Amino acid sequence: MDLRTLTIDSIDSIIKSINQLDLNVYLIHLFFHNNDPNHLTLIEFHKLNNDQRFSKYEKYLLSNYITDFLMVIMPQISDNEIAQLIDHKIHSLTQIHPNFNEISFLSRSVNERDSTVAIMIMFNNLGFIKQWNICQSKLACFILTIKNNYRQPTYHNWTHAFTVGHMAYIILTIERTLIHQYLDEMEQLALFIGALCHDIDHRGFNNNYQTLIHSPLGAVYGYKGSILEHHHIDQTMRILNMKDCNILSQMTKIEYERFKLLLKHIILATDLYQHISIIPEFIQLSNVSYNPFNRRHHELLLSILVTSCDLNDQCKHWLNTLDSAKFIYYEFFHQGDLEKSWNTIPLLSSFDREKAFIPELQIHFIDSIVLPCFKVITTHN
Repeated sequence: MDLRTLTIDSIDSIIKSINQLDLNVYLIHLFFHNNDPNHLTLIEFHKLNNDQRFSKYEKYLLSNYITDFLMVIMPQISDNEIAQLIDHKIHSLTQIHPNFNEISFLSRSVNERDSTVAIMIMFNNLGFIKQWNICQSKLACFILTIKNNYRQPTYHNWTHAFTVGHMAYIILTIERTLIHQYLDEMEQLALFIGALCHDIDHRGFNNNYQTLIHSPLGAVYGYKGSILEHHHIDQTMRILNMKDCNILSQMTKIEYERFKLLLKHIILATDLYQHISIIPEFIQLSNVSYNPFNRRHHELLLSILVTSCDLNDQCKHWLNTLDSAKFIYYEFFHQGDLEKSWNTIPLLSSFDREKAFIPELQIHFIDSIVLPCFKVITTHN
């Protein structure tokens, strides 16, 4: 259901329908900013995981109801859209831009239409279509559905997803032989899909905000930590499980279960708090030889690779880095303004437009997060 098409009355009707189910569910109270469903700011209900009146199964069902209620399902992809993407006239990524296959390429410059074509070509170039016998129409539908399920905050949008996916592609192709020694085909597929989907349905507000306002996402995922990342994982799997988007349909059950675990690990790794917590392990790994038989080495490598993809704007041309910083701080300040309007103090100075000194904040971010990440990759034996 699309919140943008709902009225307050229709939302109340949905709530009543849920409450009529035999689940001992209590009324869900919704509060809207300016009485607008587009600005859902707060949801309050009994804490599922601390309420002994709910069985484990009832909690599971209720969580699904709430999550599905929040999920934005875009209009169904038409057969014409799928056909146009499959029948594209671009046969090489260098037709999109001569420097497309270079790490320095400014992937933010690719328009929306060409970005979907590029992903089709990248899936083919990486060997995934042949390896997993992926149906072209399902792949096209998957790509278009993923794109349509990205919202339009200034930074965490489809453009960002494409830049992260492009960086993953560069990593997987620039040293193809070496990558095959480090990661198997399943891990490479999970890395690429995880890069494309790692921020799907991001609303432009961070995990702290979800906790602060007791948001629906916070209610469903808060007990797990990494609230948004868990939502991105579930959103991705919902799309992959759609009949017309199921590009993994030729996998065996064992392969599919392994893919899900890999995807979960990769997307959770994009939570910078998770990244910071395992930096010592990254550094230790960079000082020893990579062991392809060590599962933890694989997990650490996938984590550091997807994080480097997520941070790719910081290693491009200065003007690109400047633009990306403007986009992310616009989101930060918007969140900070909302927090201040409730007479609360922004959790971080970077969210307070009156106190934030962006050059200093960016230098600290590069020194403490970006450089250590790329140093681990470049110094690894």
